Amino acid sequence: MAAFAVALACAASAATAAAVEPADEGEPPYFSLVGLLPPIGNPGAQDPNRPCPDGSPQCVDRTLERMHALLMRDGCDRKGLFLSNYIVVTDEYQRVARTADGKRHSKYFHDPAWLAQEDAKFGEQYFAVREQWDNPAQRNRVPPAWRIAFEANDKRELRATGDLLLGINAHVMNDMPFMLAAVGLHDGKGSSHKRDHNLFNEALSDTFDDVFEEVARRYDPSANLDVPGTELEKTVIYQLLAGQREYVWRSAERLEGARTQAERLRVAKQIEAFAAAQASALKPLFMTYDGGAAGAAYCRKRMAAMGPEAFAHPERDTGPAPATPPALPLPRLLP
Repeated sequence: MAAFAVALACAASAATAAAVEPADEGEPPYFSLVGLLPPIGNPGAQDPNRPCPDGSPQCVDRTLERMHALLMRDGCDRKGLFLSNYIVVTDEYQRVARTADGKRHSKYFHDPAWLAQEDAKFGEQYFAVREQWDNPAQRNRVPPAWRIAFEANDKRELRATGDLLLGINAHVMNDMPFMLAAVGLHDGKGSSHKRDHNLFNEALSDTFDDVFEEVARRYDPSANLDVPGTELEKTVIYQLLAGQREYVWRSAERLEGARTQAERLRVAKQIEAFAAAQASALKPLFMTYDGGAAGAAYCRKRMAAMGPEAFAHPERDTGPAPATPPALPLPRLLP
């Protein structure tokens, strides 16, 4: 997974330097070898206190309401970069779950209720870690990967892309295995949910442009990784994403398959340590050269133009994203 950091850094550099003639980009290929890997293990017990036990679509509405309220409070706080991404992805999931509009992934989910439970539990994890970070007395409970991300956010140490990727790393690589183990990897009949887990990779890939354009539009123009005329960057990110989510699924299987509390604790510590190692590898690649001053000024100007309410709803922002990011130096490979 160390290649994840290097590949994303290369993608960021290529995107900011590329200048090619626009073309019909079409759709990126979604094939991934990890989709061929079968699930393992037997059904484990679900968390009886898991949120959204009936899998109602209204659970997603409630999660989005809390996200919007938190983003309004964040304003130009760098923690808002990941939260904006989270809102865009959740909004796409909500759209897919409620419609069958011909997108190739929308009509193939076997258990939409399970995905709604995923969404609710995942959101609860994020809100909990934000509350812990906001309370100095509880910061020792914040997982290491999140601690690295939040410290970088508060100190404005990173370019926007780095803040975003640290948040994604913490929520996916650290939180998701525990979320999956809590909602259960199998349905009531013992069938694995892995097919839906893999299919959701496609929905996430479809939000790639929206996520980076949204961050560029609101926080920092340098975050726009889109390379006009090609889908190469989206294809690379999709393969990396699929690989990450395969690791996450296997980690959840290990949690679910733990036979003793001591074994489960050992697996949990390994998950947290690996996510923290990924964060430590990513961070030096995206260090700022101006203390984040340019991005902060841009964000304040953008929020003043939009107003706090509109700023808290990135999925409604249809304004143009900065089309040509300013040239940036290559990511710094050493501290």
